[in-house]
Amino acid sequence: MSEEDYLLQRFKQEVLSHGREACLPVNLGEEWRAILSQAIDRYFADGDDSLFGLVMVAMLGILSGKNSGAKVNVPLDTMFEYLQSYRRELELELETVRRKLEVNVPATLKTIFKRDL
Repeated sequence: MSEEDYLLQRFKQEVLSHGREACLPVNLGEEWRAILSQAIDRYFADGDDSLFGLVMVAMLGILSGKNSGAKVNVPLDTMFEYLQSYRRELELELETVRRKLEVNVPATLKTIFKRDL
């Protein structure tokens, strides 16, 4: 089993099984925020897409939740914008600051990707 397959299986059991909102950065544990952040950073830094499927599962979980569980059809350029937003907002970075400063304004399904579906 590849690393991505292993992590996808774990992500489904540990995160997605708790619903789409579990993919929001505020609801992710430290380990998952670090794994997703590193996967996105590696993708942007050197094109390493070895864990890209995991990132897409997390993002599609959020997008599906924003769309009340209905099928999501997002243009590729918009999805790339969302990837950048998830990297920044994924609050993997912002969530770390929010937790350390105990600021209570996390992203929600309504606010995380501001562009309408």
